[in-house]
Amino acid sequence: MDEIIARYPGQWILLQVTTHADGWPSAGRLLAHSDSRDEVMNTWATRLRASDPADVPLYLFDAYPLVRSGEELGESLEELRRFVEQMPAFEEYDPFRWPRV
Repeated sequence: MDEIIARYPGQWILLQVTTHADGWPSAGRLLAHSDSRDEVMNTWATRLRASDPADVPLYLFDAYPLVRSGEELGESLEELRRFVEQMPAFEEYDPFRWPRV
C-alpha cells in the first residue's frame, strides 16, 4: 500500500486485494490509477460486471499517505502550517465585496 501511495500520490487507485493485515488491505494487484475518479470507477464497474464481487475483493481509494504515529502527525501539521502561512491574510478577504477582486 505504501509503495502504491508513494508511486501515485493523490491519484485514485483500484487495487485487487490479495492480502489483509489487521483488517486492512496490505497487498494486491494494481488494476487502475488516474487523477480522474470517474475513470477508475468505470474500470471498477467493468471488473464487477465481469465477475462475482465475492471472488474479487477490490479496493478503491485515493492515494494519500496514512498517518501512523505522533511524529508523522506533527510533520503533517507543520506542512499545513507552512501552507497556511503562504495564504493571504484573512483580513484582506471581504466575502461581501462585489466584485471579488
